[in-house]
Amino acid sequence: MAEANAGVVVGLESRIKAIVARHLGVPVEELDVSSRLVEDLGADSLDVAEIELAIEDQFGLEIAGGRSWGLASVGDAIAYVDAHGG
Repeated sequence: MAEANAGVVVGLESRIKAIVARHLGVPVEELDVSSRLVEDLGADSLDVAEIELAIEDQFGLEIAGGRSWGLASVGDAIAYVDAHGG
């Protein structure tokens, strides 16, 4: 069972990295779970909001009230989607 979950997280990680890379114009190979969107990748608040929306759309998630979920890193996005059933 743990192996199955590891595969899901790896697939989730690669999908989220692809979204971040596409929105910020960086090679996916340069991203890891600790990559911070603003500090490391140069994202601004609009970039972060667009990435959040793209992730919500990709995984069929909706944030109550349409508020930001405080995305700071690639790892944050993975953890959020994993915790919210994406």
